[in-house]
Amino acid sequence: FPGGSRTLTPGTTMAAEEPPTPATLQRQSSHDREQELIKYITDKCAAREEIELEEGWKILQEKGIDVVTATLQETDRMDKKPFGNRGYSSLYTVGFNMCSCANTPDRSEDLYQRVNDAMARFLKEHVVEPLLDPSLVGVAMLEKFSKAWHNHKIMTKWIQQLFQHLDRGYVLNSATESLTSCGMKKFLNVAFGDTCERVRAGALDMINRERAGNEIDRNQLKNCVEVFIVMGLCRGSGSKDLKSVDKMLKMNPELDVYTKDFEEPFLRSTREYYTIEGAAWLESDSVPEYLSRVETALGEEEMRVGWYLNSATHDKLQRTCVETLLSDHQKQLVERPNSGMYALLKLEKGEDLRRMFVLFQLDGVEKGVAPMTQIFQKFVEDQGEALLDARRAEIKRLASEKKKENQSDPTMIMGMLALYKKTNGMVKELFDNHLEFQKSMKVAFQEFMNKDAGKFANVELLTAYCDGILKGHEASEKLSAAAMEDRLESVMYLFVYLADKDMFAELYRDALAKRLLNKKTTSMELEKHMISRLKQLQGPPFTTKIEGMIKDHQMCDDNNAKFEEYLKSTAADGSAASNSSSSSTELSETPKVQVLTLGFWPSQQPRPVNLPPVLASAQSHFEAFY
Repeated sequence: FPGGSRTLTPGTTMAAEEPPTPATLQRQSSHDREQELIKYITDKCAAREEIELEEGWKILQEKGIDVVTATLQETDRMDKKPFGNRGYSSLYTVGFNMCSCANTPDRSEDLYQRVNDAMARFLKEHVVEPLLDPSLVGVAMLEKFSKAWHNHKIMTKWIQQLFQHLDRGYVLNSATESLTSCGMKKFLNVAFGDTCERVRAGALDMINRERAGNEIDRNQLKNCVEVFIVMGLCRGSGSKDLKSVDKMLKMNPELDVYTKDFEEPFLRSTREYYTIEGAAWLESDSVPEYLSRVETALGEEEMRVGWYLNSATHDKLQRTCVETLLSDHQKQLVERPNSGMYALLKLEKGEDLRRMFVLFQLDGVEKGVAPMTQIFQKFVEDQGEALLDARRAEIKRLASEKKKENQSDPTMIMGMLALYKKTNGMVKELFDNHLEFQKSMKVAFQEFMNKDAGKFANVELLTAYCDGILKGHEASEKLSAAAMEDRLESVMYLFVYLADKDMFAELYRDALAKRLLNKKTTSMELEKHMISRLKQLQGPPFTTKIEGMIKDHQMCDDNNAKFEEYLKSTAADGSAASNSSSSSTELSETPKVQVLTLGFWPSQQPRPVNLPPVLASAQSHFEAFY
């Protein structure tokens, strides 16, 4: 058909009362009709004869409009054309010459009126009458209406093609409605008004049947929904100037009719459908199964928009489904004892937790992910409390064996590190590092990290754990440099949750002093790395004293080398007293002295010491040197 942008689908069985094909069309083949048209218009043009109104209209009616009507009534027509190109050209020329030949009356107005009357007659006899039966409802009504609308579009297309000279001349000059506008408005006034409710009911019934798993004719449904959109154009500001059916269907839609007469009832029907379905799913399914059903349903509704609804319905439809299936049941879904979020966290059901998180973020879930974060916080707190309980049980066991609590036992700190790694992985991988989940995790860790299980506070246990790592071991396991760095980095994650970070600093200085003075540290680079991380987290003032201790330790070798040179020079000059020289030679090696800056290093209670003469002499030499 003209335009070539759309194809016809097979028609359904026609009603028995439809009018028969005119006798002239039954007797005349398509070829004969075309040859007769060509001869007629050729003879008229050659003789320059005027085509009278009645004569020309009879030809246009019988060999044009009636032929299109007859073709549309054929049940097996498929893409059959009512006439070929030469037949179409001949018909167009007949109409054109009736209105535009020189020295002949302009019959455009009469022809325009007759064309409109023909469209009205086609609507009444072939579109409206099959739909008048009030018992015609549901899918049957939809089938009839879909075919009627499809046929009307085809008829309007051909009317516009055959008489497009009227649109270009008479319509343009008289500011009246285009032929396409007339055809669409006639459908609105004659066919749509009386059938709208039954068409809508049939469409909603067909959609619910598809939701229930039945196959439907989506093209048929799309055809019916399209009417509501087109009728909006017929009532819009540009309704007088619809150029053609194809162009009309590509115009930006005016959705007033679609929204009021179809979309709003459709959304109400959707809410009613999923209210019933959702209640049944909750009754029979676990939470993961229910959420999987909801995910599938939302996907199908999204595809439904693409199949036969207007795209403007997408967000409203999704919100309706989300409110009905998720928001209304969120508390029950999150808190259900055996399959709710807490159970999923315990069983580490990552896929199900991820699905819950994604669904509860959709627009329409009133509380969003807040209920999930509350459950997550409780889960983390419970896991941390379980570690404290295990520590208490171990202390009790040691007491029963008359043993003391061991501050250097890393078991609980290792458990907390494992819990952090596990829960932080959930926040990042399952919950997209969502800020509210980060907050919940922080609150939970702060809760149990600052709750002591025995004689030693958690801050003391954490410091002792760091001390062990920097000495090169975790419990009985000897660590490589890479493993030590990894463990120390993990410690920083727990450090941020401590309430008393100043106590950590003091305890860390005590442990560092012992490592440095007793030469127990395994890597100065790791010592510096640890201090650097503390400085990043707490600022320069927090690590001033610790950095001063490292600086003192690094200056030790330089000071001792200079002291040794000093002893040699004083011995060579002979400036030292003889007893001092003899005392220094009594030492097996030059004394190694560590100078500690007052205020950097942990303070100690002064203890009186009586040094042997040799050490006393070395002390006096170093004091003189320093």
